Amino acid sequence: MEAFFYWVQRMNKHTKTALIIAPFLAIGGYIAAGYYADIQINKERILALSYEGECQIKQSNCILSNGQLQVRLSQTAVSIDLATTHPIDYAVISLVDNDNKEKLYRLKQTTNRLNWRLAASPRETSSAEKLRLLLTISKTSYLAEIILNAK
Repeated sequence: MEAFFYWVQRMNKHTKTALIIAPFLAIGGYIAAGYYADIQINKERILALSYEGECQIKQSNCILSNGQLQVRLSQTAVSIDLATTHPIDYAVISLVDNDNKEKLYRLKQTTNRLNWRLAASPRETSSAEKLRLLLTISKTSYLAEIILNAK
């Protein structure tokens, strides 16, 4: 124990101050890093869904993707169907006509959070020029725009 006190007495005042403050700085840094990480985790992100080639949902399936998320969009005579590879929280489609009037429709789950459907009449979808899609998974939103009636 005497060796410890002898060692402390031989230190200059800057070293003593540094040894006293160091634990408080370490604890403060740990707390600040936790707050920063929490802010980064809770940040909302918006990503784009892209498709290869033409995307004609009236004739065939349209595959949209971003990373590991793939979305299959298809249209039947009475509905627009959506199937995803990951469970999504909600899906919204907007149909835009040639006068830029936009109508929003929220899709409903069919069997689980991977399959969604919008019951739409052919009259509503035939006049639409564009289809815009919004999918949400936790705090990440995925957006896509598809031209329906290419001229």
